[in-house]
Amino acid sequence: MVRQGIDSMSDRGRVGDLEIDQDLVQQRRDWRVQRIGWAVMGLILLAACLGLFGHGPLSRATAGDGGGPLQAEFERFCRLQTATTLRLRVQPAAVRDGRARLWLDREYLNAVSLGAVVPEPERVEVGSDRIIYEFAVDESGEGPAVVSFELEPQRPGLLRGAAGLEDGPSIPLRMWVHP
Repeated sequence: MVRQGIDSMSDRGRVGDLEIDQDLVQQRRDWRVQRIGWAVMGLILLAACLGLFGHGPLSRATAGDGGGPLQAEFERFCRLQTATTLRLRVQPAAVRDGRARLWLDREYLNAVSLGAVVPEPERVEVGSDRIIYEFAVDESGEGPAVVSFELEPQRPGLLRGAAGLEDGPSIPLRMWVHP
């Protein structure tokens, strides 16, 4: 009697000479979910290769006019407590008396750990809302002067800030910091 109760609850069918349990509707549903899962994993892998999680074409960002006095290059997506570089390009027209005076806003610098600054600034001035770096620039150079700031984000999420030339234009900086 117990055997009969178990047999009546299972969905037995005949496939050729075999008597097997099968639920084709559930099987097709499982296959569909599995294919969707594979597609999602493939999209995540593609996004990672393209730089959505750092170091790739989607991650590279520039700010400022290409022909303007100041342009910034940085990673749009970076990782918490992992080194990244902010490069500021100063056009020769923005150099005054062999000096370039760049600033970064204090809010931005409070959210990162500042490592090396290359080339090393000749002077650093602390203002109420920004820190000004002064660099000696060879005015005979044809190309822009490049200043690199090695940064390490200290908190996850959207990191906003600005960089600029003293008495000149400013550039907004926006980075997403992954935990």
